[in-house]
Amino acid sequence: MVTLRPTARRFDDAHLASLSKLLPVLALVSEIRSRNRLARTLLETYVGSHAGELILAGATGVEAGRRYAPPS
Repeated sequence: MVTLRPTARRFDDAHLASLSKLLPVLALVSEIRSRNRLARTLLETYVGSHAGELILAGATGVEAGRRYAPPS
């Protein structure tokens, strides 16, 4: 964490306590975003970007592939 406060002690105890409470939430959000990015990359690699987007949107049944035409 970074602050622009010019004092010798940049974060006081109240700020540090607030940041400590936020860290678990920030870590969870970071992990979710990282896994989402990994899933998108893997799907794009193995099935292509169009099919990967459909899969992430929930189109996973056998009939799902027949309803959508590939992009032209």
